[in-house]
Amino acid sequence: MANLKRATRPVKAQAPAAGGADAPPSLVDIRRHNLSATLKSVRDHGRVTRADLIAESGLNRVTVLHLVSELQEMGLIQESGLAATGKSGRPARVLEMSDGGLAVGALELNVDHVALKCTSLQGRVVFTERRDVSAGDHPPEYVLDLAAELIRQAASAAAAEAMRIVRVSVGCPAFVDNADGVVLKSLSLGWADVRVVDELERRSGGAVAFTLDKLADLAIHAERQNGGFAGEEGILLLYGEMGVGGSFQKHSEILRGDAGMGGQFGHLTVNHNGRPCYCGRTGCLETYVGVAPLSRALESSTGHHSSSAAVRVSEALAAVQEERAVAKRELAEQGMWLARAVSTLTAIFDPRVIILGGYLTQLAPLLMPAFEKELGLYGEGEFTHGTEIVVSQLGTAAVLDGGIDTAIGDLVREPWTLTA
Repeated sequence: MANLKRATRPVKAQAPAAGGADAPPSLVDIRRHNLSATLKSVRDHGRVTRADLIAESGLNRVTVLHLVSELQEMGLIQESGLAATGKSGRPARVLEMSDGGLAVGALELNVDHVALKCTSLQGRVVFTERRDVSAGDHPPEYVLDLAAELIRQAASAAAAEAMRIVRVSVGCPAFVDNADGVVLKSLSLGWADVRVVDELERRSGGAVAFTLDKLADLAIHAERQNGGFAGEEGILLLYGEMGVGGSFQKHSEILRGDAGMGGQFGHLTVNHNGRPCYCGRTGCLETYVGVAPLSRALESSTGHHSSSAAVRVSEALAAVQEERAVAKRELAEQGMWLARAVSTLTAIFDPRVIILGGYLTQLAPLLMPAFEKELGLYGEGEFTHGTEIVVSQLGTAAVLDGGIDTAIGDLVREPWTLTA
């Protein structure tokens, strides 16, 4: 196997600091850190031997062997074949993430559909299903019941392969409280103060652990992997929904802010005397860019209005596909506003790349010419040096792919929760 760089240092017991300072980590803390670090090494490198783990971690051989044994007993890693060591003696056994036993999932609750994807810890697809439903036309209980039904179907499919689903990442187009698993407000869904995680855990009988994020915070994981960006590189995602969601990630960590509300780039002010926004301010980016503004432009031209968000999404995307004149005019204007926002975000975050994803991928053919022209006027200068701007290749598919990555990452960070 290839030599491994020491990426995560082990924790070793320390003497108490003089003067009664903070207490050192407990033995439980040390064990948990080293268990997570060992599992992370296996995931990061794909295939690794015990000798590689010993060399990388700096821990003694017996400790690493115990950690590996514990991870195997949990069903998180498995042995797979032999690796030549180049030395005399028996070949070393290779370790990798398990492809059986445990499964994770990603659940998307959106304005026009509920979708679930489940995979093994190696990413092998075990179950995938999408149900078209106008979520905003139904109470939250109806949508969560539908989601729970999909999870039960996925659990049955997993059980047929002797697997069980242990963790599911949930994404919504909403302001969310990630720590408590609550949708604080979603104009797209018409939800407010919905305890999504508690409700899904109750419906699943506590057999599955759930986490909740806004769509962009899941999608950005898949965008990083698809783009091949290194973990230390900052990437910023503008995710097209009815409006615009966003996320910023650096060192593989998402910037959430102290209150968990970070990355609300759709509420960046682009016109101080502009359109009113439901957040209470005026001139927010998402009042000018996204499916909702395009839908309003189409309604103004036809006089037809639908109260269903799902219908408005479908009609707006169809107008783009057909390159209708009203869609061309509207998206040319959207490109101008988006360029101004991107110029500001570049100066603030200095990211390696800005990705236009979600529905912006589908709007891009009519939006990008005006965007690029405007960016040339507003984006020149030292603040934009080195930042690449790309249209996502994944589009809306990034949510489920990123949700799977998030669920596996949560297990890697806290593997002991499987036995809690």
